[in-house]
Amino acid sequence: ECKPPSTVGLPDGGSSPRCLTMFVERCEGLHGPDGSFAGRFNPYVTACVVGPDGKALGPVGATRSVANADSPSWNESIRVRLPAGAPRTGLSVVLTVSDEDGVSARDHLGSVTIPLMAREAGAEAAVAAGASMEMPDEEQPAARMWASGRWEAECKPPSTVGLPDGGSSPR
Repeated sequence: ECKPPSTVGLPDGGSSPRCLTMFVERCEGLHGPDGSFAGRFNPYVTACVVGPDGKALGPVGATRSVANADSPSWNESIRVRLPAGAPRTGLSVVLTVSDEDGVSARDHLGSVTIPLMAREAGAEAAVAAGASMEMPDEEQPAARMWASGRWEAECKPPSTVGLPDGGSSPR
């Protein structure tokens, strides 16, 4: 999972867009790490931007959880604000699907890493149309993710909607 950064990457002079808005549409074919939980989990998605070195460059945003779903539809936007000085190129967004069951630790259900296009305000940043997800157990069939993103000059603070702990702690 992505964690907030302790330091920031290369300076860009402050002219690049600092907000990525990811629209998370849906996911199909989710299953638990051992394949036995299909339809019995409450998936949510976290998003964070990582730099060329794979380190998180900003806070993590999240969708709400969807009850009892192996093919959830979120149709939600997640905003991730990048710090001043973040690199202009070589960025990726990591979308991670986890299970929020309120009983045990959050189960990692899968993730997809999408390379981001150069940072230009109003420009398309990323598209994942049925992208295969990396699954915890490589022998299980891959779930698929649909999402898209746009760059914005500035954004409101990252959404905390759907965070089980009220948004007070990063994931």
